[in-house]
Amino acid sequence: MKSDSIMLQCLDDMLVDKYNGYTFYVHNLAKFDIYYLLPFLNRVNKIYPNKYEYKDNIVFRDDEIINIKISTTKKTDKSSKTISIKLVDSIKLLDSKLEKFCETFNTDVKKGYFPYNFVKRNTLFYVGNKLSIEYYENIYILIAMYVYIHVVVICRKKIFY
Repeated sequence: MKSDSIMLQCLDDMLVDKYNGYTFYVHNLAKFDIYYLLPFLNRVNKIYPNKYEYKDNIVFRDDEIINIKISTTKKTDKSSKTISIKLVDSIKLLDSKLEKFCETFNTDVKKGYFPYNFVKRNTLFYVGNKLSIEYYENIYILIAMYVYIHVVVICRKKIFY
């Protein structure tokens, strides 16, 4: 499957000397990404036995994975070296939505919206124009909230200032 090759490339790009021992924060790892990552790691290890070591390096809290250490051994003719990274669920450290996190720390990059209603097996690797608004789940609610908040702020400024 093409998505496995993308994940394989991603992990292989992370498991290099440059990032050895690094911690990568994955927001909501326990309730989203881990459901894709663990089956992927199992599939890869069936094809390439012991390519990734991880099973003894999973940390749980309240029955949820809070971090996972993934290692691989790079072998040459003369030696071998173990390279590892750790994925940590950042929502366990910062219990808020990414959007709020960006606001709190005044980041240049803001949380975007994802077209969940568009993603299907045949559109997974779509390249093209920006999608129509109907593919963005709850976007109408977000627009209504945005308008409401701005109207309230404008009204408050006129009434109270």
